[in-house]
Amino acid sequence: MSNTNDKTGVVAISADQGRIDYAAERARAQFDVEEMRAFLLGGPDRAAKMALAYRIIERDPILSFQLEGGHPFDLTRPELRAKTMAQLRRVVEVRRAFKDKELDDLFLTAMCELSESFSMRLFVTEALFVRSFRLFGTRAQQAEWVPKILAWDSIGCFAMTELGHSSNLRGIETTATYDAANRDFIIDTPSLMATKIWIGMAGETATHTACLARLLVRGQDCGLHWFVVPLRDPETGRLMPGVTAGDVGAKAGRNGLDNGWIQFTHVRVPRDAMLARWAHVAADGTFHAGLNPEDADPANNVSPAAAAGLAYAGLIPERLEITRGIPMMLNQALTIAVRYAAGRRQGPAGNPQVLDYPSIQAALMPALARMHAVMAAAGAVWTTWHAMEEGGPNVLLQGLPDMHALSAGIKATVTWDGADILERCRRAMGGHAYSRYNAIADYIGDYGVMTTGGGDNAVLVQQTARYVLAMARKAMADPAKFAAAVAPTDSVAYLPSAVALAAEGTPPAVSDWTSLAQLHVVLQWLAVAKVQALGMSLAAAPKGGMTRAWNAAHADISAVAQLHTHQYLARAIRIRAGDLPPTTRDSAASPAALQPTFMHLARLYLLDVLRQFARDLLLHGWAREAVEQLDAEFADACATVRDQAMPLVDAFGHPDWILQAPLARADGDGYRAYLATIQNAPNCFGPPKYWDAEVRPLTAPAGRSRL
Repeated sequence: MSNTNDKTGVVAISADQGRIDYAAERARAQFDVEEMRAFLLGGPDRAAKMALAYRIIERDPILSFQLEGGHPFDLTRPELRAKTMAQLRRVVEVRRAFKDKELDDLFLTAMCELSESFSMRLFVTEALFVRSFRLFGTRAQQAEWVPKILAWDSIGCFAMTELGHSSNLRGIETTATYDAANRDFIIDTPSLMATKIWIGMAGETATHTACLARLLVRGQDCGLHWFVVPLRDPETGRLMPGVTAGDVGAKAGRNGLDNGWIQFTHVRVPRDAMLARWAHVAADGTFHAGLNPEDADPANNVSPAAAAGLAYAGLIPERLEITRGIPMMLNQALTIAVRYAAGRRQGPAGNPQVLDYPSIQAALMPALARMHAVMAAAGAVWTTWHAMEEGGPNVLLQGLPDMHALSAGIKATVTWDGADILERCRRAMGGHAYSRYNAIADYIGDYGVMTTGGGDNAVLVQQTARYVLAMARKAMADPAKFAAAVAPTDSVAYLPSAVALAAEGTPPAVSDWTSLAQLHVVLQWLAVAKVQALGMSLAAAPKGGMTRAWNAAHADISAVAQLHTHQYLARAIRIRAGDLPPTTRDSAASPAALQPTFMHLARLYLLDVLRQFARDLLLHGWAREAVEQLDAEFADACATVRDQAMPLVDAFGHPDWILQAPLARADGDGYRAYLATIQNAPNCFGPPKYWDAEVRPLTAPAGRSRL
């Protein structure tokens, strides 16, 4: 509803216009929103359980925010820390009543959607700390520790990174020296730079830590190993003798999480505090590398060298969590931005919807497609990883190189994309996104660590590129042998066909711009073309100059890693769209009624990625006319997805109390809700406390005379 003021000529917009526009947007849906929601959650039963989980949280005044009055973004850092810990304690209580594992999982998912700080507190203990025992602990250590951690009898943290050493684990300085006379280890922080830092839960609450330290036995450095070290008395919260730990203080985001720092001064822990699945120290001080005899059997024996390599496997699941954690946050941001753009009218010619502007479509629609590609890949990577874990040490070792490279590529590529998407969402909302009450600002603050935590992206892309270079050389040397040796779900399974295509010397053309297969072939060809060019550049390096040549090629190295990752994600969303048959370790194709929508999303995703690497397409022989056509097809794909944007974000299913952004209310009444939130903010009305001290001396006559 709008009308023109006869005197000013300004087109007035009613506060009710959002309701009208939202209804019109939803009427465009070419798929059933509830069916899409159920598919994304894994089926109708899971969707029903997710609805129940939401209801449990919404009605609980400790778990939720909205029953306490005001807005959660007005909480101080100490208040937010206390609130997050209260939520965690309440979650532990509520879960004890559950008899359904699936409901329990979805309940935790819903809580993680509500609060990134809660999510990280939960993740640090129930994922990182527990996984330390599952990957590195003996069967006896797992049996002793895992149940009490999951019951929250012990609160754990994961002490890996140090003040002077993060991604470079080989530089870790913290020591664990075995004392044979007392049959224990002495954990020590030998220097300032060895201080463990940015350790989640270490600042205020963790009672124990899994600490990565350099094992010293009889004066010999036996490499990096994990040790369980008590930090605080569970009754009093006081630090244990020899432990100095504190909070890192003010942060850009996640202020409900107590990141901390730790220093150990001659802290003694018993011999069984060493997580000893892959190596152990006998009572007499003899170091034994390789699978602990306690866990060994003929089928699962591994060499000491291989066992040492498994010490780094703990980071892989953390990186794979990106496929679940990033969409959890980004889908909320996209819901807010799309709803705002659909309900915001601004500009000439009758105040059109902001969502109709091509610039906004080009910012938000590809972001929707990228998140759907990541979600499509999540099932495949997790199914593969769980199969590796359950298959025993040899199966784990066999799959580790490919999974390590893929997880590094996913972590770098997806988190870089996510940072860009959040900034697009912020800009798409204009000045209103600067308000914390519309959530985007806090998403950006909470998200900031993602491009560095779990491994700096600049380092991770190098790990992926090295692996792809090595595999491409093997594929070029003997394509048939290579193809027979890799599984269909391996990230490098595309190399033989892409290498053969590159050998033809002519870049692949696109005759049908709606063909996902043709677009995917171009992406795979470009990935191989970049790999081959990088290989030739490195081969031309002078003797002794490889390190310098590698560092100089960082831009191409990054492109190789990202292209390799994108071709994997593209395969996953093609399967979801019904354009490729799934294998046993892939996510299933979507129901037939949803496949046209996924086809549009997959097409936009492929076009967007190719457009991102348009310079490389030109460098490797694509015609300028083809790149210009790519731009036109991209704009068309954005417009197609734009018509489904509101139903697509509705299908994410985030309730208003999860989003905590009044301008994105599902009913379209955002402006009233937004102004009401502002008016309810602390100290909205009345003179400020500093008026008499700082303002009145400037403005009041009596005050001016005293200046």
